[in-house]
Amino acid sequence: MDFEGRDILSLLDFSREDIEKVFEVADKLEHIVNQRTRIDILKDKILGTLFFQPSTRTRLSFESAMLRLGGGVTGFADAKVSRAGDKYKESIADTARVIENYVDAVAMRHYEDGMPAEFAKYAEIPVINGGDGSNEHPTQGLLDLYTIKKELGRIDDIEILIVSDMKNERVIPSLLYGLAKFDDVKVHLLSPEEFKLKKEVYDNIKKMKLDYNEINNLEEVIDKVDVIYSNVIREKRGDAPTPDQYVVNAKKLEKAKKDLIVLHPLPRLDELSDDVDFTPHARYFEETKYGVITRMALLTLIFGRENKI
Repeated sequence: MDFEGRDILSLLDFSREDIEKVFEVADKLEHIVNQRTRIDILKDKILGTLFFQPSTRTRLSFESAMLRLGGGVTGFADAKVSRAGDKYKESIADTARVIENYVDAVAMRHYEDGMPAEFAKYAEIPVINGGDGSNEHPTQGLLDLYTIKKELGRIDDIEILIVSDMKNERVIPSLLYGLAKFDDVKVHLLSPEEFKLKKEVYDNIKKMKLDYNEINNLEEVIDKVDVIYSNVIREKRGDAPTPDQYVVNAKKLEKAKKDLIVLHPLPRLDELSDDVDFTPHARYFEETKYGVITRMALLTLIFGRENKI
């Protein structure tokens, strides 16, 4: 992929080489976040953050990434304050044609599947999908992969357990599509029957020859896996607590590999116990830092400024 000027809409569009390119640039930028400083390679650019759906980490990390690269940010965090969300219900096409006159790229989250791609049809500027409906969340997938690489030292030859609502949580397809680009990755999927992957996602990962299986209980593989990726299940089941077989807690991790890492895109409910925070396995807060770094790398690449680092 030639990143300059490109839209970032799906990890299906990425090759392994593309992912590794993002990692390469991220490694060059990591010290900026670690040292809490800035550079000015994007001082002439403005990012529009258009969030039609609530966000903490994605929106703020995009804004932080742009600011640490020296650029500017404008946008909204609630569709209700835009003409797309009030009584006018401005079309996505009109919104795109207007916004491209104000900013140089857009990071967009929307509650409907496919809306960032629809926006990109009408905008001449790069569009980054910050999560669309239950479809995909490609930058979350990239930062998850980057976290695995940084914390384990590799993505090839790992076993990962994903415990999640597979059907409704958009982070899962992106993570699976990313994992499928690497070698000797084995994925264990754990979810309630009614929340298994959508057919199109099954079709995609089968076509990509991802090695996966579905299990019924976390403890079936707890002593084998290198990564546990926990995600919310409870909110799709009303107010009932998460069933124990889907809960990650410190007691269960006593049987885990010493170097196991636990990830979670956050926010969490009761599927990831607070007591995991105090184990050597917890990496979900580091994951948020890697999110800024990964998004810095993407912005650097889509603006063609890698040679300015």
